[in-house]
Amino acid sequence: MQGERTRERDVGFERVNERVARITIPLAFFSVPVNVHVVLAERPLLVDVGPRTDEALERLGAGLDRLSLRLEDVADAVVTHHHVDHGGFLSSLVERSRARAWVHEDDLAQTLDVPGEIRRRAARYREVARLWGLSHEDVAGLARNYEGYAVYGGTTPRERLTPVKDGELLAIPGIRLRAIHVPGHSEGQIVLHDEDANALFAADCVLERVTPNPTVYIPPYRGRTTGLGDSLASLERLRSLPRDVLVLPGHGAPFRGLHARLDEIRSHHEERARGILALLAERKEATVVSLAREIWRGLRSEAVVLAAREVHGHLDILEQQGSVAREERDGAWMFRRAT
Repeated sequence: MQGERTRERDVGFERVNERVARITIPLAFFSVPVNVHVVLAERPLLVDVGPRTDEALERLGAGLDRLSLRLEDVADAVVTHHHVDHGGFLSSLVERSRARAWVHEDDLAQTLDVPGEIRRRAARYREVARLWGLSHEDVAGLARNYEGYAVYGGTTPRERLTPVKDGELLAIPGIRLRAIHVPGHSEGQIVLHDEDANALFAADCVLERVTPNPTVYIPPYRGRTTGLGDSLASLERLRSLPRDVLVLPGHGAPFRGLHARLDEIRSHHEERARGILALLAERKEATVVSLAREIWRGLRSEAVVLAAREVHGHLDILEQQGSVAREERDGAWMFRRAT
């Protein structure tokens, strides 16, 4: 990739190539900044928009200025998935510009009304956390943290948002962007393949150094309560893309080697599943949270939820395969090796 990238670190700006620039926006709730990609198509396009914060507004303005653009010049914005770090600023963007927004149909409601959807899902999230085996104190803390994300997003008028379907070639002038539905990290996450430039806007489906965390489906989605099974299937879908595709992830720097990274993620999850089965063989039975704390020793309280989501996902798959059995006892799921 030598020669493709130049950086202006003072504003979190990087010119990836002649067509794409990357603006990085720090997050209060995650150590790695989120990427907003500016695509210089026939009209300025953003892939993801960041959270609704003053710093996001400042970073976007400064980055666009490097391209002799203003926020008001943005004509289209694709939100790859509804999480607030990727789509929270959308309501502010459409207030300041005439931008058309695009999101997969299965993430439409969550993107339209970020605060309302978070409040509606909070009670169910508490229930899932109790079933994982979290203490009442930890459940209360989880609920507070989850509801706190509402401040990072707003409400977008329905007429400004266009729902996207899997495989759709977006009607955006000057670029051939193909949407690929890759659920698992959210119900409606999409990645975008720029077919002419052979670049993949990979959202949080594929990251170079971090394994994306599966979501908890609230309510259940396509018969599942956790997204890990969908995440693994989504990764396999991407093997049809060219081996030399330039990957532009939602967090971190651009990279090549998509297929090798897919292999690494698959191997990681296969190893994790084997480890969970080994622990259940030793301990006879366990909750989701006790397994998470056994796998990640010294786990910080704020990281318990992310760890529990991954373990829950593996247990769900193993249960479907008949390798583990589950029962509910005293308000929590207990898992054991199937006999």
